[in-house]
Amino acid sequence: MGDYKISPSRAKKQEHIRKTSKDIIIIQKPKSKTRLSTPENLKNSSSSNFQSNFGNSLHSKFLEPKYIQLLAKYLAAGSRQNSPQEPRYSPKTRREKKTPHRRAASNVESPVVIRPSLDTGRIITLEKDSTSQEQTLKNEQKRTSNNDKKCAHSSSAKSLGSFSNFETMRKEQEEQTKKDIILHSILNSIKTGNLIATNANFYLIGKQLGKGAFGKVYLGLHRLTGLKVAIKTIDKSIILDDRTRRKVFQEVYVMKKIFHQNVIRLLEVFESSKHLMIVLEYSGGGDLLQLVKTRGSLTELEGKHIFSQLIEAIQACHTKNIIHRDVKLDNILITTDFTCIKLCDFGVSRSVKPGEKIYDQCGTPAYLAPEIIADRGYDPFYVDIWSMGVLLYAILTGTVPFRAKTLPELHKLILRCKYDMPDCLSLKAQDLIRRMLNPIPHMRISLEEMKIHPWLNEDGEGFMEDSVIPRFVGGFMCSYRKATEKEILMKMKDMGFPCEFVYQSLKFREINHVTATYYLLEISTTI
Repeated sequence: MGDYKISPSRAKKQEHIRKTSKDIIIIQKPKSKTRLSTPENLKNSSSSNFQSNFGNSLHSKFLEPKYIQLLAKYLAAGSRQNSPQEPRYSPKTRREKKTPHRRAASNVESPVVIRPSLDTGRIITLEKDSTSQEQTLKNEQKRTSNNDKKCAHSSSAKSLGSFSNFETMRKEQEEQTKKDIILHSILNSIKTGNLIATNANFYLIGKQLGKGAFGKVYLGLHRLTGLKVAIKTIDKSIILDDRTRRKVFQEVYVMKKIFHQNVIRLLEVFESSKHLMIVLEYSGGGDLLQLVKTRGSLTELEGKHIFSQLIEAIQACHTKNIIHRDVKLDNILITTDFTCIKLCDFGVSRSVKPGEKIYDQCGTPAYLAPEIIADRGYDPFYVDIWSMGVLLYAILTGTVPFRAKTLPELHKLILRCKYDMPDCLSLKAQDLIRRMLNPIPHMRISLEEMKIHPWLNEDGEGFMEDSVIPRFVGGFMCSYRKATEKEILMKMKDMGFPCEFVYQSLKFREINHVTATYYLLEISTTI
């Protein structure tokens, strides 16, 4: 190295700077020897060296702004240290501020202190490495925690699944036990000659399906067969008077007389401590009103298959001298597979004699026949024909023919038989509707004439393409195939019922749990 001298005080001063500074200060050999004999020369020389050596560092392209500012502070601090007029002051630490400044008494050969640019690339790389390591560690921790949660969730799901399977098995075993108890009690009572009365334990009662004037209708499950039923519950507290009691038992009496595939089947009647239970056949496809509201209107080809079944249902009632008197969209139920309709709600129906005049006023206002509104007595069977005309109009157009804001205005329209016939309907459909909606009862078309009407007997090509719902295959246009009596008796024999007892119960039209089981099996095997 070059031969130059450093005074002891100056050496201590440089050593102190190296200790207190956070950055590394390297002492290098100056390019030329500079001897300072006076303080003025020392000041000029130091300032010129600072400017020449740090100028390039301040304008270096690879330094970031924060390091440029740091070097500028170092430059300013160095110039103040070499100035004789200003006291030594450093804002870095309190210890530097308290240290007294001493100048060398003799002229010395002062080295040039160069503070080179910091290795910013390495610093940034280290910072990035540490940051990436921390981020990697956090990601691993998150991944581990997520995996732990997934494992815990999967294990809990498995445990819940196994628990639900266990609960399902337990419920099935309980249900089978109840079924065995019911069957055992029925068979024992048959042996003794006194059949046990049905109670609520013979059925599993589910959700509510609807609500009527006298009670509510619930979905039920026949435990022995596992088939669905509709259970109409009537509170005993509201049937205390004779008039209400007569209406309830009239409905049961009427439904007991009718056995037809297009009429809802009465299965049995029993009672609990608070309710009278009427068990009916279940149709899970809703009613015709819901279907028309959803679709807006049905096609004529669909209307033919529905209306042909309605003709069969009304004819089954009239054959037994029963008038329904409340034929409407709400009272036409649809089976779950949309292949069959069921006439229901015999609450205002009654048994009549041929030629008898009726004076009762009952039914739904929009479907009432003119003779009922006139209140002069009427022949019973023609009122159902009128209601069928209103229903067919509603199926094909989506609305009833007679509409008014008030009941008196509605009655005037019906008495005058004033309604609009849409042009969108075929001429044959219009003709059939007009013949049913005749204000003169005896001039209305009969059920037998409906069957041979051209609208119901014209070619039905295109039915598959025009329809968007499953086929209605009932009625005289398409016959059912029922399971034979022998097939059903064999099924009941497999369940443990004596065939002779079942046969005798059916012969005498008894209503009990044995005949209910038989009818349910018959309904379920109808195709």
